[in-house]
Amino acid sequence: MRRRLGSLYHVAVYREDFEPRRSYSFHPWKLLVVMLFVAGLIVLGTAALIAYTSLREYIPGYPAIETRRRVLELMRTTDSLQDVINKQVAYLDAMQRSLFDHSPFEEEDAREDTDSFAPMDVKPEALAPTEVEVEFRQSYESSFLQSFRAKSGGERYFPFLPPVMKGYKSSDFDPAIRHFAIDIATPDRALFRAIAPGRVVFRGLTPAFGHVVVIQHQGGFVSIFKHCAAVFPKVGNFVHAGMPIGRVGSTGELSTGPHLHFELWLNGVPLDPSHFIKLSPDVWEKER
Repeated sequence: MRRRLGSLYHVAVYREDFEPRRSYSFHPWKLLVVMLFVAGLIVLGTAALIAYTSLREYIPGYPAIETRRRVLELMRTTDSLQDVINKQVAYLDAMQRSLFDHSPFEEEDAREDTDSFAPMDVKPEALAPTEVEVEFRQSYESSFLQSFRAKSGGERYFPFLPPVMKGYKSSDFDPAIRHFAIDIATPDRALFRAIAPGRVVFRGLTPAFGHVVVIQHQGGFVSIFKHCAAVFPKVGNFVHAGMPIGRVGSTGELSTGPHLHFELWLNGVPLDPSHFIKLSPDVWEKER
């Protein structure tokens, strides 16, 4: 076999009169090398043709270019939507806890039936916020207050209108007892107004807080008013700054008298409303 591959062969082409026209000499091993080289080129060319042209779409099991592109786009869109959903769930969870003191995303089985258990002896310090929560809320407030002061040339700047003009502050903002609001004692059925332009996103009656209205403002701010005697705008209505939106009352089981329960939230974080509104002196302190 080795001798045959090393032998020299001649190939001649003759005319009809048997005169030689062309002749070729070759070694079989050289012919074999040339054939392998050509076969390799064919294989590589075919692979490149399939890999870089639309012909690969005709191979069974190989996804089309358009299909792969759409799959990648859908994956990116799904990730973006998941981020948006997570933010919306966190936002709704914070609003729901503020309105009803529980989250709508908790498992029903995980909620305790308070009627079947004896009251728990919870120490006040157990309800106090952690140092991280306090630091986060303070930094959140200070950052926005600094930006507000920068707009007014360094002076104290109040971006919102006061919801009422007469009364006195009966309770302060106190996260330690989950009181994310200031209470303003006013005459019964006194008008209260919108602190800034916005749209009503919730209006309803709850057992604990009575009539409640929630207004979404620009920049992620949300104002919440509870224990109302009446609420004027409907869900979806747009309200202007200073527009009367309800009357102060004493509705709800947690109310101790006619007053306005006023909360201010920013991106799901409760803020002290007294840092963002300017009230007359008789509102800040009880008349003596």
